[in-house]
Amino acid sequence: MNNAHLERAISRLHNGTTNEVTRAQAEATLALAYEQRTANLIAAFGQLITDDDTVTFLGERVDGLELAKQIKERLDLE
Repeated sequence: MNNAHLERAISRLHNGTTNEVTRAQAEATLALAYEQRTANLIAAFGQLITDDDTVTFLGERVDGLELAKQIKERLDLE
């Protein structure tokens, strides 16, 4: 899985200074948001009957193929 925020959070913890730990916490929060968006994409995809169907995601109509593409990118399946 390619979550750059998580990788940065982990690398910042190795330094150990107060500032770096605080920055690591911020990166960890962003990493969690990234993973939540991935989960939301998968949930939206699960609402589709066929790849040609569309669903509203964050106020935008997207089709199943576009959702599948985004999910695969996030999970490093391409």
